[in-house]
Amino acid sequence: MYRELKLSGFKISRKKITPPNLRNKNAIRKTHQAAKRHLLQKNRPWILKNEKTLMQYFANGTEIVPENIYPELVIVDTQRKADLFRYASYLWSIPLSNGYGRRLRYLVMDKSNGKLIGLIGLTDPMIGLGVRDKWIGWNIDQKEKMLWHVMDAYTFGAIPPYSYLLGGKLVATLMTSNKIREDFRKKYSHGKSVILHKNYKKKGAELVLLTTTGAFGESSILDRLKNQENRALWAHIGFTEGWGFFHLNNGIATDMLEYLKAINDPVVSRHRFGQGSNWKMRVIRCGLKQLGMDYKKYAKHGVKRGFYIAPLAKNYKEFLNGETKKTHYYKQSIPELFAFFRKRYLLPRAERDTRWKKFNVETIRVSKCFA
Repeated sequence: MYRELKLSGFKISRKKITPPNLRNKNAIRKTHQAAKRHLLQKNRPWILKNEKTLMQYFANGTEIVPENIYPELVIVDTQRKADLFRYASYLWSIPLSNGYGRRLRYLVMDKSNGKLIGLIGLTDPMIGLGVRDKWIGWNIDQKEKMLWHVMDAYTFGAIPPYSYLLGGKLVATLMTSNKIREDFRKKYSHGKSVILHKNYKKKGAELVLLTTTGAFGESSILDRLKNQENRALWAHIGFTEGWGFFHLNNGIATDMLEYLKAINDPVVSRHRFGQGSNWKMRVIRCGLKQLGMDYKKYAKHGVKRGFYIAPLAKNYKEFLNGETKKTHYYKQSIPELFAFFRKRYLLPRAERDTRWKKFNVETIRVSKCFA
């Protein structure tokens, strides 16, 4: 474990681990390289089996006409869509978590050519997150009652060549559209919170706030992203404290699980959602404890991420604090959002940066990493 962490750029002392220079994006990517290799090798048979079929959804530069681009949010509700989402996520430089609890996943498709622009993945937010709770003004009881009305974007982004056309900003813009909260209401208005074991049918499913973290600190995609009313869609409100176990996703966590299986540790069978906090985190904690190691030392990786919020309602704070039961939503249709984005961001970028024209889809074929 020490060797893997050092290869990822961490420094290890008796009391703590220290991350690399977080202002250097390449250094941060390096911390994820081992985990990315482990993920791809683990899924190699699936990638080789499905890649040929899925590659048809990725565009060459010659297949794109910027003036004709028109985005569509397609909810992932079939196996084929789930496969495309899964394969595209392997293109990210940072390995993708599957999320947990409630999930809404979207393929952002270009209606003009049927090609994939990008991905959106929403999931239950973390229960304990100081920067968010302080901003909203929550106490423990308020958070327990109202966290249901928040979702976290655990992944979003654009695929080349759309990424050259500020596709990441487009995806982040579309996350704030009416469609997201409408789909949330349809899916969860009769649902039950598995974590809190409470039925929210009477309360309804009002989604009033999205959150996300910038993997490289502050996010150039989210900063200064506005709509047609010149309102900022996303706001940076602080940084996370750098707790978690992403740096052990390079095979170390898998080895710990195998060890716990061998000694019949009960945590192995307690993997169903609702049987405690994040199962992987519990596995790692138990594994470190069995090895006589202080899990708190390794849980504090020190990689602080920029924390962002996207209010979907004007009075989201009042609603989340229980001061009102009425929501005053922003009206943000996809056509309206995209019309502004097209004029303000897309078409000017297409003229300034022409890398998209020469893009060859073969350059992103995931199986190339196995050669």
